[in-house]
Amino acid sequence: MGLSLQSLSITSAFNSIVSFFKSQENNSKWKDLTTGAEGVFLIRMLANILSNISYRLVAARRENYLSTANLLSSNIGIAVNLGYSVPRGSNQKRLVQFTPSGNYTISKFSRIGTYSPDYDIINTENITLVNGVSQEIKTVIGKLKEVTFTAGTSAVKLFTLYTESISEDFLLYNDSILVPTSSSIRDLKDDYYLVRTNPYNSVDILYLNNSTTGQYKYGSETEFTLKYIELANVETVDYTTDMFTYGTFISTISIDEYVPFEEVEDIKINAPYYHEKQNLIRSKSDYSQEVKQSIPNIKETSYTPITPTYTLVTYLKDDYTTIKLSEKIILNNILVEENYFGTPLPDITFSEREIIDLDITLNLLDKYTDVSDIDIDINNLLKNNYTIALNQSFDTYTLERLLENNLSYVKYARVEYKKNIRANTTRYQLGTIITDNGYYYKAKSVLGTSGASEPVWNLPIEIIATIDTELETTDNNIIWRAYKKLNIDNMSEWKVSNKYHIGDYVYSSNYPNYMFKCVDLIKSSGTSVPDISSTDVGDFIADGNIIWVCKTYNDTYSDRTDSTNYRLSDSVNIGTLSFECVGYIGVSGAATPNFEQTSYTINSFTSTGFNILGDKTAYFKQNDVIKAVSSNNTYTFSVKSSSYNQSTQITTVIVNQSVSLDYEYSTLIPTLRGTQDGEILWELVDDITNIVYSWNVYNTFSYTLATI
Repeated sequence: MGLSLQSLSITSAFNSIVSFFKSQENNSKWKDLTTGAEGVFLIRMLANILSNISYRLVAARRENYLSTANLLSSNIGIAVNLGYSVPRGSNQKRLVQFTPSGNYTISKFSRIGTYSPDYDIINTENITLVNGVSQEIKTVIGKLKEVTFTAGTSAVKLFTLYTESISEDFLLYNDSILVPTSSSIRDLKDDYYLVRTNPYNSVDILYLNNSTTGQYKYGSETEFTLKYIELANVETVDYTTDMFTYGTFISTISIDEYVPFEEVEDIKINAPYYHEKQNLIRSKSDYSQEVKQSIPNIKETSYTPITPTYTLVTYLKDDYTTIKLSEKIILNNILVEENYFGTPLPDITFSEREIIDLDITLNLLDKYTDVSDIDIDINNLLKNNYTIALNQSFDTYTLERLLENNLSYVKYARVEYKKNIRANTTRYQLGTIITDNGYYYKAKSVLGTSGASEPVWNLPIEIIATIDTELETTDNNIIWRAYKKLNIDNMSEWKVSNKYHIGDYVYSSNYPNYMFKCVDLIKSSGTSVPDISSTDVGDFIADGNIIWVCKTYNDTYSDRTDSTNYRLSDSVNIGTLSFECVGYIGVSGAATPNFEQTSYTINSFTSTGFNILGDKTAYFKQNDVIKAVSSNNTYTFSVKSSSYNQSTQITTVIVNQSVSLDYEYSTLIPTLRGTQDGEILWELVDDITNIVYSWNVYNTFSYTLATI
């Protein structure tokens, strides 16, 4: 049996020791356990010692946690771990009106008067006084003191001081040179000295002396001087002219009262609060969160990494509009300040709107329910349960249950995605579902086409430090933006007359230091003014190849014109309403494409590859990872090349690995890449009842209602 040291009770400790003795061999020889016996006295003394040790252990553990620590030093130490410098207090400050008796230049923390035999009047800023010209001066009442020490090393070292009563008003000198200071550890990277409160009611001093760009480095012989106002709650009396050295006191404008050293109860609240509200960028998700917090009407953000350090962030405002340039400038300034870990600033990208077009059939208990009332109820249900959101998952079953459970006049509901038959040269909105050969496809992206020759890229004269150059190039009906080249997995070399969509990255071998991102397409309005008779703020309208969202009217916008190119975030007026371009419509091709499938039947195979029927070369590109399925197993290969034989109507897929002829391969599974169809990229949909939308996509709803 072990001896327990957990109890704080002497009686429990006593019983534990007795039980311990009784568990030992030859315990019968211990006879002295009667009341008042020497053995009982000895055990009680041991119990007292064990209880005291146990108490000290438990009490010590409590001092490690902010919620249970009682000692001021413990709370200060925990606050340090949270990056919080406990405020050490400050003396009474007064802003005064003062007329100098001469011309003087007075440095900060100089005695400009005598308040009492024990305290001085000290200026808190550098001031230049002009004879006879009245001006405002900031002063503090206290005793100016200093502490000096020698570095003794040139290595990075935490210098710990033990002098108490160092207020928040101080100056730090490195060999008589005033150095910038901060209480936030993140400012070390900006060449500040860290001066923060330590558990000895004094301060610690730290500087990144190993920084290659540091301007205030110290050596082993460097002498540091900390000048400070000694913390004191000075009795308040009025200033008078005879207290001042350099002129005439006129009046006191304002008084900041004495602030004491922060107490334990306040530290317990302020330290974790400070830690959380710093909003330091510690991870990719912090970028997304900061975007949401910095711009008031952003309701949702989402992000995705494109390299281990570079992040794309998208957003959704409550009115579906885009971030303005002024908002981006404010946001970037915040991100620069809070990006403590130095990762590249994120790319703030547009979100994409996809429509969810439904067929809703309701079996009604009350056959006389007005259809217009039903429409209102359905719209409210959609609004309340599918609020402004990115990366949304929508399944028809859930909406069916919502309709049945919330509409008392509905016996049962049936909801399906509206499935369209594809047509040639037809406009399609993103999110539209079509069907082909038993498969379903969703319009995922609108495509632009690069030019017949490489454009003259708009690039900076010199390689710049930031990733985004902010320089754009027009390439046929695509607008590219130049970025410093990063190692992006899905980036390919720019090609002539090739299809690209917003968000695609390319590079040019002629400019190895840069990559180019498709940031916009060139699309035009329709040939006539769209009907806006029933349009309200927040509604979307289609206009030629453009999607507009209606927003609060602004008479400074220009009127919309027919057949005119507009960019994302461009704003126009149509009648008495304002609209902003938030998306585009794509036009299908002149002929039905060979749609991508989840798998293809293998017609035949050789030791070097596989043969399948039809022209499928678009879905087997070099270095694609594909899988071949046999009756017993699935085997993985990478594509070397693919070619189509017009006469035999066979696509041959050559792979880099040797294909064993011992297996009977039946099915070839490609890497899904989407189907190009004119200006539309169709995405294969596995489950037509439950679709998960991309990280940068938000949804709006349209439906056709039928009642029975």
